[in-house]
Amino acid sequence: IFTAFLSLAVILYFVKNTISAFPDERKRFSYFVVSLLLWIIPCLSVRFSSEIYGGLFFILSLAIYHSGIECRKNKVLFGISLVLSFIFRAQMGLAIAGFLLWSLIIDRKKPKTFVTPFFSFVLTYLLLGFCIDWWFYGEPVFSQFRYMAEVKEGRFGDRPWWYYLQEIVEYPTYFVGIPLALAIIFLLIRNPKNPYIWSFLPFLLVHSLIGHKEARFMFPMAFLAPIILVSAYTEAGKIISSDRFKQVANCIILPIFAAVNILGIAIEMNKPARDDSLFPTRYIN
Repeated sequence: IFTAFLSLAVILYFVKNTISAFPDERKRFSYFVVSLLLWIIPCLSVRFSSEIYGGLFFILSLAIYHSGIECRKNKVLFGISLVLSFIFRAQMGLAIAGFLLWSLIIDRKKPKTFVTPFFSFVLTYLLLGFCIDWWFYGEPVFSQFRYMAEVKEGRFGDRPWWYYLQEIVEYPTYFVGIPLALAIIFLLIRNPKNPYIWSFLPFLLVHSLIGHKEARFMFPMAFLAPIILVSAYTEAGKIISSDRFKQVANCIILPIFAAVNILGIAIEMNKPARDDSLFPTRYIN
């Protein structure tokens, strides 16, 4: 329940601070609806796991950035949100690095802009990351580096490099996965300066190079799916001015997309939890 309310608050805050990217009122409404009702979003937003918390604090940091990174308070909060994302999920460092590179290269922020976020990042990591790890491990340790060393050993199985490309299409169902995959490719070609593509690609590429792969490793990036989908749809509208295309999109494609998502949410709401995931609860009881 706590995760659900946290997710709702963070998603709404993210939408509030990024919706200005869509000047058209209809696109803004679509973005708002898709951000809350793309079926994988409610499904994942109640999942109490490191992937979800890493993803939530990542988009929270992006929302803070877009709300005005020049403000000192926002600089501090930006650094804290980034480090919480990193502490919850070490791999989020890849998405963080991609977004910071976008900020410096594309958004042309001066390096001094990130001095305050850097110190808040380091201080929060030492207090909440390093100290808690020391407490639980019983010795000083940087758990993120230890985790990376374990992954490097390749002890957890091996899957082909294209595994995540397949999962992006299949996992959220083809009706959502295919539009999402096309949206990513389209933005990569049409608008390579998109900050969310810069955040997503390093995350995807490095994970694809690591032998051990699971669909859940991509869960943090699911929170970027709505803005990627609507951004691609907006860009497509700029180059395809055909009334026929708009009629097909409004009368056929979008209704099918909506119906699939409503059905997906209905199924997830009524599907029982897996028995094996209840074992810890039974044991504690």
